[in-house]
Amino acid sequence: MLTEKEILVVEFYIQQTNRNLADAKLLFENFSNNHSLSSLYYCCFYIVTALHISKGIKKIKSHSGLANSFHNNFIKNGILLEHFGRHYTYLFRRRSDADYGELILITNDEIEALIPLTEKFIDEIKKLIQC
Repeated sequence: MLTEKEILVVEFYIQQTNRNLADAKLLFENFSNNHSLSSLYYCCFYIVTALHISKGIKKIKSHSGLANSFHNNFIKNGILLEHFGRHYTYLFRRRSDADYGELILITNDEIEALIPLTEKFIDEIKKLIQC
């Protein structure tokens, strides 16, 4: 059973997920693909954080630590399908490329394909979150 504070934190991360998804779409519409990709990654980061908290898994302090925990706790044991793990890993890597790489340009086609995949990722994880 979650505490009142944990419920509020989970709800906060879900709100952050929703805001970042809206931002990603707006950024894409305004031809800011690198920033759109970053927002898509953060959608997944926030919803995976909310999932961990909702399942009583202590807060992970690094992006790579959260990714490892997500794979170990939800992908490898079959709670979520493997393609969700691949999607999260892909966004994790591409966000790093887009934010820190030189001369990295994310294409319209890539973002156009990633938005519905991210929406499905979020929807599936929301089904697992219990407050």
